[in-house]
Amino acid sequence: MKILFEAINKILQEKDRIVISIDGRCASGKTTLSQILQKELNATVFHMDDFFLPESMKSIERLSSPGGNVHYERVIEELLEHANEDIITFQKFDCSLQQLKSPEMRKVSKIMIIEGVYSQQDILRNYYDINIFVTIDSDLQKDRLKKRSPKLYNRFIKEWIPLEEMYFTQMNIERHADIIISV
Repeated sequence: MKILFEAINKILQEKDRIVISIDGRCASGKTTLSQILQKELNATVFHMDDFFLPESMKSIERLSSPGGNVHYERVIEELLEHANEDIITFQKFDCSLQQLKSPEMRKVSKIMIIEGVYSQQDILRNYYDINIFVTIDSDLQKDRLKKRSPKLYNRFIKEWIPLEEMYFTQMNIERHADIIISV
């Protein structure tokens, strides 16, 4: 953590605002890390889970691309292109209803964090000042997932983890990370 805080402070000496991405394996602690940074540094956090792809955009071609299930165009248009503004208006995607919620306005501090798997896709990566990758031991990951979501555990194992691993490998996420945190 010390290295991370030093990196953030170094960039803040050169820039008024910075954008950080936190990507990594499910159950590795990405959300917890973003909450720590939010509390300690007054960072503004946005979650990739709010930017899933609506049904109308799901095509075989789109979903065959690593991370294609995320609406990265909205991440760019609603968040990243406005990272230097004081207030951002964006819409969260409601997975249960398969639709966008009403627009929400959020005040943005000098540190913006985009947290979640698929946040470091090639098309997004250059918007960030720091790319963090959080990884976890496979056995610990499985234990955490069983405790977190017993009903969805098999789906994590059979569907979501393989999709994430394909994304990490094909996009070389770990290799492009500025900071790697291992749990």
